[in-house]
Amino acid sequence: RAEFVEIIENIKQSVELLRGLFDYDNALIRLDELNALSQDANLWNDAAAAKKLMSEKNTLEENIGRFEHLAGSLKD
Repeated sequence: RAEFVEIIENIKQSVELLRGLFDYDNALIRLDELNALSQDANLWNDAAAAKKLMSEKNTLEENIGRFEHLAGSLKD
């Protein structure tokens, strides 16, 4: 039992390290910015800019989702 608890604690510490490496807090801020920008009707006047913005937004959503899933799994 103690060994299991120690393993879980090590995993939690690793997840916190990943949080910093991924820059999770800034990723959330950037995602909010991209969500706001994507609502601007003028964005769609420049297809290349719109595609780039949506690509960045989708990548952030996927990465944030993966991280939150991993972190949430440890709480269960």
